This record gives sequence, C-alpha cells and structure tokens, in this order.
Amino acid sequence: MSPLLDHLATKLQAKLQRYGVVVWDDHESAYGAVVEDVVPEDTTVARFDGSWFELRRTIEASLSGDSPPALLVYVPIAAPDPDPLEELRAVGAKFQLLLATAIRSGLSGQLTESRIEELGKQCSTIVEAEAAISGGGNESDARLVALVGRSSTAEIAHQLLSGEHDETIHSDQLLSVVNDFFVKALGASTATGSIAEIRRAAFRHLVLVSIESSGAELPAEVQGVHRAPTPNQRKTCLAALEALQHDRGATDELLELAENADSLLRLPLALEWHDSLMDVDATITMDEIAIREAIRRLDDGRWLDATTLAEHRLATSWWAQPNQLHTNDLPTRWRAIRAIASLHTAIAEPISKSASTIELVGWYEESGWKVDTAYRQLELLRVTAGADLNEFDELFATGRASYEDWLDRVLTQTATALANDAHLPDSKLQRHVHRMEVRNQPRTAYLLVDALRYELGHDLASRLGRLNAVVELRGAVAAVPTITPVGMAALTPGADVDYRVDLDADDRLHVALGGERVVAVPERIKRLEDAHGKVADVPLDKLAQLTNRELRKAIDGSSLVLVRSTEIDTDGESDQLAASWGSFDSILEVLHTAVARLLHAGIERVVISADHGFLAVRRLGEDRRIEKPPTGKGELHRRAWIGRGGTATESTIKIPLSDFGIAGDLDIIAPRGLGVFTSGGGLQFFHGGLSPQELIVPVITVTSSEVTAEPKYEIQLSVAGSRISTGVVAITIQMTGDLFTRESGVRVALTQNGQRIARVVGGDGYDAQTETIDAAVDSPRVITMQISENLVAGSTATLEVLDAATGVRLGAAIDVDVVANVIVEDEL
Repeated sequence: MSPLLDHLATKLQAKLQRYGVVVWDDHESAYGAVVEDVVPEDTTVARFDGSWFELRRTIEASLSGDSPPALLVYVPIAAPDPDPLEELRAVGAKFQLLLATAIRSGLSGQLTESRIEELGKQCSTIVEAEAAISGGGNESDARLVALVGRSSTAEIAHQLLSGEHDETIHSDQLLSVVNDFFVKALGASTATGSIAEIRRAAFRHLVLVSIESSGAELPAEVQGVHRAPTPNQRKTCLAALEALQHDRGATDELLELAENADSLLRLPLALEWHDSLMDVDATITMDEIAIREAIRRLDDGRWLDATTLAEHRLATSWWAQPNQLHTNDLPTRWRAIRAIASLHTAIAEPISKSASTIELVGWYEESGWKVDTAYRQLELLRVTAGADLNEFDELFATGRASYEDWLDRVLTQTATALANDAHLPDSKLQRHVHRMEVRNQPRTAYLLVDALRYELGHDLASRLGRLNAVVELRGAVAAVPTITPVGMAALTPGADVDYRVDLDADDRLHVALGGERVVAVPERIKRLEDAHGKVADVPLDKLAQLTNRELRKAIDGSSLVLVRSTEIDTDGESDQLAASWGSFDSILEVLHTAVARLLHAGIERVVISADHGFLAVRRLGEDRRIEKPPTGKGELHRRAWIGRGGTATESTIKIPLSDFGIAGDLDIIAPRGLGVFTSGGGLQFFHGGLSPQELIVPVITVTSSEVTAEPKYEIQLSVAGSRISTGVVAITIQMTGDLFTRESGVRVALTQNGQRIARVVGGDGYDAQTETIDAAVDSPRVITMQISENLVAGSTATLEVLDAATGVRLGAAIDVDVVANVIVEDEL
C-alpha cells in the first residue's frame, strides 16, 4: 500500500476503533475507488449507490446482530435535507478529508512542498494522485487502470482474470505488467507464458488462498510451493474471486479457469472435507467433496447435519445456483440430499402413542402431515430432476422403505384409536363444514377439490399467503368410507343434521340427507341452490380458461360460486404415480391462481375443502394385499369394505358407521396397517380407508382484506437462447411500473395446450415457500425452470407471468419453440 493510502487507512482505522460507526462524507467522490482497500479487514462497508432507502436497509441489517460489526458508511454526495442518516450520525462519527489535505499530510516530507501543492490542484481523485506520484514499476499500475477502466485493485484483478482484455494485453506487450500486478496485488508466484497461462496461474493462487483462508489445511503437495499472501493481498484475492463469480459475462472463462485449477492442483483427489470449507466455492470440486461428505452424513443417519450442509451450499455456493448457465447437476443433487434428509428427519419425530382419536388427529394436524409432504417432495424431485441421480438410488430406496414402515405404524395406531372410540366433536367433522364456514357468510366461493389431502392443503395455504387476504387452515375428519360420493355429500347443506349411508338392493352404497338421496353432482348443486339461491357452477378447468371479464360475467348475480375440481383424484386413479406427483404440484398452482382471480372478481370469501384424502406409495407388493371379508354383503374398495355381516380378521378392523355419527346399520372393515384388499384398482394411489391421510381433509378460508386493484405494472419476458433445447430453461423477468409501483410478487407459468410443463427451481428473488418471484423495477430477475413433462421437438410452449395477488396476466404471453426432444423420467 502506498504512503498516501497508508495515511488514509490509518486515519480511518483510528476513527473506527474509537466510534465503531463512521459516516465518510466524500462530496467530491475523490476516494470511491479505494474505499474497500483502506478500511480494516473486519469492517463492514455500506455504500450509497443512488438509493437512500437501500442504504438504510443495508445499514439496519448490518447493525441488527448481537455484536454489531465496525461499520463504515461511504456517501459520495451531499445529503439532502432532511438527512436520511441523521440518526446514524448521532451515534457515530463523521469522517471528511479533502483530497488536497490528504495529499499534503500524507506526503509531507516525501515530496517537495511545490510538488505537493501541484498535486492538490491537479488531481480530483486519489487514483489520479496515485498515478501521478508513482514511478518506476508502479507506472504499470496506471496503465492497467487505463486498460480496464477500473482503479480498485480487486476490480483490476477481476477484469484481468475475466480474459476480456487479453488481446489488448498481448498487442500492447503488457504481459510482464500483468504478471507483476498479480505478484504484487495478489501475492501470486511469477508466471511465464501466454496471458492465458498467467491468468490460470493467478487463479490457481486464488483457489489456494480461498482454501487456506477458511482454516482448512492445504493438500500436502502444494504446501511447499504456495506463497502465503499478506492480509491486504488475501483481501484482494477473495474480493477478486467474488467479483469474477458475479460477472455473468465471464462465466465461460471462470469455468475454464476452475477446471484448470482442479486438474493441475489435483483437488478432487488431494483435498479432504473439513467443516471450515462450508463457504468455499472457488471451484466445483468444493461442492463435489461437500456432496461426498453429505452422503456420509446420510449413511450415518445424521439427517440434520446433512440438511444443514445441503441448505448452506444451495444458498451460498456459486456452483449450486440454478441460474448459473453452465452444465452441471449440482443444484438438483443438493436438493436430492436435502429431500432425503428432510424425509428422515420428519420420520424421526415421535408418532402419537395416544389411544384417543381426537389426540391422534391433533398430532397429525400439528406435525404428522410433514412426513407426507417430505415424501411427496422427494418423489416429485426424483421424477422431475432432469438429471442422473443414480448415486442416490440406495438412499432413495431406504427413504421409501422408511416411509412405508412409518405409514404402517401410523395406520396401525390410528386403527387402534378408532376401534377404541371413533367419536369426535362436531367442530372436527367434515359434515359441519358447510354450516360453520359457508352458511350465513358473505358472498362465498366454495371450492370442492376431490382428493385434496391435508398436507396438500398446507402447501396450498402457504402459496395463498401472498394474496391480499387473510388465510386460515384447519383440519376436518371426513365421513367414512373416504370415497367421493360420501365425502362430497358431507360438504353440502344439511349434512350436519341428518346424514345416512346405506346399501341399495344391488349392494351399492348411497348417501341420503334428510331422506333425500344425494348421489351425484346435480343433487349436490340442488342442495346448495335450495340453501343459497343462485349458484354459479364453474369447474376449475373452465375457470382457468376464462378471461377476467368472462369470469365476472359467469359469477354475476350468484349468491354462491361453486368451483369443482377432480384433477387430483383423476390423476391419482390413473395408477401412473410417477407422472401424478408433478400433476399434483401443478394443480395447486392452478388452484392458487383461481383463488386470486376470484378475489379479484369481487368474491369476499373463499372456502376450500375436500371429500377425502389419499395414500400414495410406490406399487405395493403381494405382502400388503389382504383378502376381502369372508362373509357379509357390501361394497368393496381397495381400502375399505362397507356393508352388513362382514367379519374382521387379524389384519383388519370392523367399526360400525354409527360410531362415526353416521346413521344406518352398516359397518366398515378396513386394513389395520398399510394394506389393501385384493379388489380391482391401482396399487399406488388409493383411498376409502381410515388412515389420517385418507380421513383428514383441509378446510381453508381465504377472506379478502380489501378490493384488489388492477396491477399498475407490466412484465417483459425473455428466454435464454429464445428456445427450449434441454430440461432446464433460464428466463429473464424485467418489470416496468409507474411512480408508485416499484416491486411486486409474480408467478411464472410455462404451458403446452393449457397444461403446465415446468416448475421454478430457483433464481433471483424466488421464494420457494410461496413459489413467487419478487419482481422489481430496474432489477432484472433471472430464474430457472425445470421441465416436468416430456416435450417433442418442433412443438411450441407458452410462457406467461401472472400477478401473485390477483392472478392477472402481465404483459403478453410469448411462444417458445422446442428444438429438441426433452424426456422426463416417467417410470421409477
């Protein structure tokens, strides 16, 4: 560091040590290029970059911890009145030093007084002053500043490493200048050869510095030849590496440099995992050895440790970000590790041992559902990964086996509790949902979703959380048997008063409410009309295709809007579960959009519930199949027999329907554990029985906070390469808004023939919990979508973006050509 910079650094250090917080007022912008170079290593720097709001937010984040760091706030302009930093100045100290004064005091005794005065008059920035007083070898630094258009040492290193200036360096014969710079600025060893070879050598040095700076031990073969940098050189090395990774235009060069470093340093073989490497991501090898460590943790049953490692690398590693447009499957592999670990972590939580049905239901609603969600997410990732996950095959198999064992234990415990006492309070029964949530309420949309089990309801409620509404979720226990005619009738008016299940002469079940049969959709709609007046019947598929104007017209004048969805049950009953996992996820998105649009159309309240849930596992084997009851007459389903005179076995339980508060003299016989009767039907998706997954359904109420206005902004979309050629698609979202709309939540949909064919897996501003993207004016968002359906070359997909609060489409949809077949795994 030069005498002038040393002088400046000393003054700053004294201020920071005394006050902790310093506001550097540099109204002439004389020092902007060297701020990071002259502050102490443990100091946080916050710069004003045009937004006082962003600066205050950065400052507040820096000072919010238990032990606030030393903080330097650099302000290169005069503050407005009132001063946005008034409170900060009151607790900290002000630092202001005219450049001429700094030159005079910093160089006194080293230059003549006349020369010092001349520099003070001629130089407007410290970079100009440094270049003017430099001599000999230091002249090269000034030439590099002119070459790259940057003056910060770290930025010069970043620019030179990017390869952008190779041609000029070669033509201007600056190889030795660049080499000297890397030696002095980074502490690298002298290199020979072409500019590419010099850059590779410098990058290898950066890699080793990043490893040893973490506290990890360098491989033995490089310890003797690696030159340890000075503190300032170390700081420059790490800053240059970070800048290079954030330079989207240098991605290809970074890949080449990292590959060269891994090869020549033999890092894949020589470097062993150490926990201090958690934040090191100089090359892809750092993630590869981290994955090896994560798999070891999974093998050892250290689920939380594996989750912590996976989540940290997904959040921090450059190589694990899905919007890095290089060909590697690290993001998917890390998500697979997280999914496997999350499933085992959820399974490890204790199962309720209570013999009380109400307590067991409470346990499932509080925590048990999380296991089902973790399993669904694991299977969803497996079938939509678009990557080779063979290294996890045994771990996937172990996870499935553990889940099926958990299910068997939960189902057995539930059967025992129900056999002991199946009674539940009215407030927990599905038959009282209409009375409690729909009757005598403001204008309501009643969404009845076939097979929306409780854990899917949790997922949907989380997605609905971004709406301008109050979202509440509770569970209700479905009428038995858990099949559609029984459950849907239980959600209609009068089910709370007189609900009966009986057999016809041909031993087929039917439901009667107040003596009237309720068999199919027309009877259910009639009961709603008798209770509410005009009912607008809008199936979900139809609603999704209506324009906003058509939707308003369809529901105009109605007292109740009925939205019926059968998609989840239909997909599940297809017995092609590998494809259904993705369909379930897509249907939740369609439901999310439907609710947003209904609120936007003037509906004040939305109630969502289901007829029944379901069990879904990989195809059950022969050992899970049970013979039907040997006696009696009734109706047989995969998971239940309902009738008279049936006999239970050791593998089944028999409970009168009257124990569930259902009129009639029928009994239900159901498997005690994870079993199915040997009847027709699939062996992967089933319902009808008495498991929490089949019995407990969500009741979601969405109450509009206020009338949602039309969005005051538009979105422009673009696709990398303007086509789809692989299973991963990168999309850029650019927002334009009015004076008052600067940011908003949006959702992206990629469809073919109205069917969603991709899901967002990450990117700028993406919130995985609500599956929305925080779009912002002047801040393009690059997100990554993963194709989830097979695509045929020559076809076309449609890309559109929707306002998260209203479901309104923003801007024009764009067509994207599919130029290569994209195959998604559909058999497990």
